[in-house]
Parts: sequence; C-alpha cells; structure tokens
Amino acid sequence: MALWLCTRTNKLPKFLHRRAVIFVSLIVGVLVFLEMGVKEGEKVGTREDVSEAVLGDKKLPGCIIIGVRKGGTRALLEMLTLHPSIRMAAQEVHFFDNETNYARGYSWYLNQMPNLGPKQMAVEKSPSYLVTPGVAERIRAMDPTVHLLMIVREPVTRLVSDFTQITFNRLEKGLQTRTFDETIIRSDGTVNVDYYGVDTGLYS
Repeated sequence: MALWLCTRTNKLPKFLHRRAVIFVSLIVGVLVFLEMGVKEGEKVGTREDVSEAVLGDKKLPGCIIIGVRKGGTRALLEMLTLHPSIRMAAQEVHFFDNETNYARGYSWYLNQMPNLGPKQMAVEKSPSYLVTPGVAERIRAMDPTVHLLMIVREPVTRLVSDFTQITFNRLEKGLQTRTFDETIIRSDGTVNVDYYGVDTGLYS
C-alpha cells in the first residue's frame, strides 16, 4: 500500500509533492504503530477482559483521533482505513464531549462502532475531544491503553479554514455573518484569543 501511495504522489505537481510525501510518511508510520498495538493486544488480552468492551463482532475503539478541528482529521482517517486492519465509525460520535451521549453509557458508544473481522481495530474521530475539558479523564477511565492520535496544522491556515466553514454554514442557514477581521481582531488591534477558532489553534 505504501508503495502505491508513493507512486501516486509522484504524479502530483511539484509544489504539492513534498507535502504529499510527508503526509504519506505520517500515514505509514501511524499504521505501523497501530498494527503493533493490535498485535500487542492479542498477546496481552487486556481489552478482551472488559465485559462491556465486546458485543458480538463490535469492540470499543483501539484508537481515537482527538483533533485538531480542520487539521485534516477526515483525510487522515480515510487514509488509515485503506489498511485492512482498520475500520472507522460512520460519523463523529462525540461520546466523551457530549453529556447526553456520555450518559448513555459504553453500550451506546459500542453500538456506534463498525462491525469487525478478525484482527481488525475500530477507530473513531471527534476533533472537539482535544479542546473539551474532562475528555482525557473519561477516555482513560474507559481504557487507559487506547491510542490517542492527534494531527495538527499551521495555526493561521487552520483558523482561516475553520472560519470559512463556519461562515459557509451560517450563510446556508440564512444567518448573519461577519468578516474575518471583525471576528478575529478586537477594536484595539489585538487578536481575540477568546474566539473558539483562535483558542483551538493555541496548541502551537
């Protein structure tokens, strides 16, 4: 698979080639890491000992993509699922950051996972996990061995992408919008770090 991906990147324009090679390298590294985790889990069997973790051919995720929003999480997940051992949840589950969903318990969360075959791992992504207080503790309480995967993006580029999506969504709903400068820059010329989109990118 890695060879096929690298061959495809050679057909890209030169200015995109370097980024594509870096992204492919990241994907290959993550797949190797996750595959090692699957094999280790088979040896130790810790996840099999959790009675709530298994229901038929469903299992709680072995890896959770926690962010960052507009950082390429969907692309990362789609690339990971090219590997036959990885199965992804159909949509963002928002279990650990949503009080209503969390109150439904692990059995509800488990039902959001895909059906698995032998030696397959479930993966879900909910980018807001990164910035929501209490999520890390909840994930650890469920399974302290689960892999957490985070992909980041240059903060300003990420902010522009985030703002564009929010503005588009508001326009579709017929809601009022503001310009980028009106939203991000305060009247005194400083950056509005309290704005959600700015605060999300402070990981740098």
